[in-house]
Amino acid sequence: MEWEIVDGDAANRTSRYSSPNFNCVESMSDAANHDDLLAATEKRASGWRPSEKRKRSEIDSTPVRSSSSASSSKSELDVTSTVTFSDSIKIKSQRTTNNCCWLCGNSKSRLDVAHVIPKSNKEFQSDYQRGYFPFASLSSLENSIPLCTLCHDAFNHDAPYFSVVPTDLQYFIDFEQEDFNRRQGLLESPVRVNISPSNLRRIVPTGEMYQRHTESQQRRTEEVDGNNQSQIYDTKSKEASTKYVGGPYDVYLRVNYFPFTDISPGKFLYAQYSCWRGSPTAMIMHAMRNLTRGDGWMTMSRPVKRALDELQYLWSREPEPKA
Repeated sequence: MEWEIVDGDAANRTSRYSSPNFNCVESMSDAANHDDLLAATEKRASGWRPSEKRKRSEIDSTPVRSSSSASSSKSELDVTSTVTFSDSIKIKSQRTTNNCCWLCGNSKSRLDVAHVIPKSNKEFQSDYQRGYFPFASLSSLENSIPLCTLCHDAFNHDAPYFSVVPTDLQYFIDFEQEDFNRRQGLLESPVRVNISPSNLRRIVPTGEMYQRHTESQQRRTEEVDGNNQSQIYDTKSKEASTKYVGGPYDVYLRVNYFPFTDISPGKFLYAQYSCWRGSPTAMIMHAMRNLTRGDGWMTMSRPVKRALDELQYLWSREPEPKA
C-alpha cells in the first residue's frame, strides 16, 4: 500500500508503508510513552480484525418509545433501537469524503463507517431525552464518520487515540447558555401550564447550523480585513464545508498509532477533511471521553480544555421553576 506523505512544504513522496496524509504542527506538550501498536497494525495488514460481536440481547435491549401529543402531560420521544448502519447510510457517509478516510485520507484500504456515539452506549436513550443529540437513532447519518480500518480502531478505543473537537467551541457554549435561558424563561412564565413539554427540551446545534455560523464568522472577518489573507480556515477546508454540510474541526493525537511514521503524541493534526457533516454535540461527547485521562488532557491546549470543561458543566444543568 502506498500513500502520499505531506511533510510541511516538502515535495510529495511515496512510501511502501502506511503513512497518514496530513500535516502536524508543533507539539502542545510532551506526552507519556504509549504501547507500540506495530504488531497490531501488522495483523490488520494481514487481514486480521478484532471481533465485534455483540449479544442479541444488547442490540434489542433499547425499547422503542412513541411520542405523545402536545397536550399530554408526559413527553415521550421516539428513540430507534437500530444500531447498525444501513447500506444507504454507509454509501452516503462514504461519499462525503469521496470514499477516503476522513482523517488520514487513505483511499486504498477498506473504508469503514464508524459510530461517533458507539453502538455499546447504553445511555443514548436518556441522553437523547435530555436533548444532547439531534438524532434519535445510533444508525443515523449524523452519527457516522468514514474512517479507514486503522483510524476506525483508534477512534473506537475506550480512551480514543485521537480527539476531534469543533474549532469554535465558544459557539456551543454561547448556544447552550442562550437555550438554557430560553427554557428557564418558559418555566417562569405565568402561562407555563399551557407550554408543551417538547418546548422545554434542550436544543443543540446541528452540523448545518454550525456550518452556517462558521461561514457567517468568515464573512465578517473578510469584511473587516478586506483581503483574502485572513480566513478562518484554508481554501481546501472552505471548499469542503461548502460542498458538505458541517463546520471545521481540530484533531488532537493522544497515541501515535501510525506505523513507521514519526508523529509524537500530543500533536495537533490537520485532518484530510477538516469539515465534518455529522452532529457536533456527538463528536464533542466523544472527545470528552479523554478528559478523565492525564495524557488526554496533555494533548489539548488549555483554552480547549477549559471550553470542554465549561460545556460539560453547562450540559449538566436543567432549568427549574422558582418556588
